[in-house]
Parts: sequence; C-alpha cells; structure tokens
Amino acid sequence: MADQEQLDLIRQGSATWNQWRETNPLTIPDLSGAHLVEADLGQANLNGANLVRADLIAANLSSSFLVEADLSRANLNGANLNGANLVRADLSRANLVKADLSGASISGADLTSSRRTSSGRTSSGPTSAGRTSAGRTSAGRTSAGRTSPGRSSSGRTSSGLSSLERTSAGRTSARRTSAARISTGRAWWRLSSLT
Repeated sequence: MADQEQLDLIRQGSATWNQWRETNPLTIPDLSGAHLVEADLGQANLNGANLVRADLIAANLSSSFLVEADLSRANLNGANLNGANLVRADLSRANLVKADLSGASISGADLTSSRRTSSGRTSSGPTSAGRTSAGRTSAGRTSAGRTSPGRSSSGRTSSGLSSLERTSAGRTSARRTSAARISTGRAWWRLSSLT
C-alpha cells in the first residue's frame, strides 16, 4: 500500500514531488496501488519508485524519470509516456493499452506479459507464451537470404532478431536474443529477454 505522505506529495504535482525527492534522496518512494488516474506527473523523478499495481490511467508521465521503477501490474492504459526514461524499469504484466511510448527509453526494461493491445497481445505476438512472430512475413514464413517483409536489407529482421532457424514443422522462427527490438509502430520496445 502506498505511503500516504508520499501520495499526498505526488498529488501536488511534479515540482513539489521533485523538491521532496531532492531533500530525501535515500527514500525509496512507495506508491504501490496508488490511484493516480489522470495525474499530471510530467518530468517527475520516480526513479526506483514502487508503483506496483498503481492506477495510472491517462496519467501524464511525459519526460518523467522512471529508471529502475517497479511498474509491474500497473494500469497505464492511455498514459502519456512520451520521452519518459524507463531504462531497466519493471513493466511486467503492466497494462500499456493505448499508452504513448514514443520517444521513451526502455532499454533493459522488463515487458514480460505486458499488454500493449486490447486483445492482450503485443503487436509482435502473444505475450503469455513469451514468443513473438518477429521475423515472419504475413504468410508466416521468411525467405532465407532474401529481403522480404519482416527483414531489412541488412539481413536483420525488423524486430532486431538476427538469427533464424527452421523448425521441424517447416516454419521459420527467430532464436532468442538478449536484446530483441520489436517495432510497435509508435516506439521501439527493447526486451531484456524472451522466454
């Protein structure tokens, strides 16, 4: 449960919150389960904050600092994360439906089982299985050695997965890499691992 004093401070806006963070640099913010629907937290310093299960529907988190923040199971439906720094943040099982991540830094972020579309699937494939359809063409197959939809002229798939392998079923699947990039059309997702 969120710390009530911290919750009262964050509701006063980013300027008040950031001033408190400067005077309390060793305090790890606990805003777990906080109800911050439509909160204006643009440029807020939320580095390392506990925002587990926080309700951030339509919140403005543009240009905010969320490095190593725990946003697991947070509801970020329709949130503005434009230009936010989410490096190494935990977004596992977070609801990111209609969230604006354009310009966001998400290197090393954990997006395991996070929802990006209303069907519960990321635009790259089902998240519950931990697999993506990255590297496949719309027909479900990729022509090895030739440029086709889903592959760039450099031989790398548009998802950043560079190795392809043929499965026993005759389909082409991408090997796991530690830094896969999945294009969502609005932002590049950087996954620390695929399972």
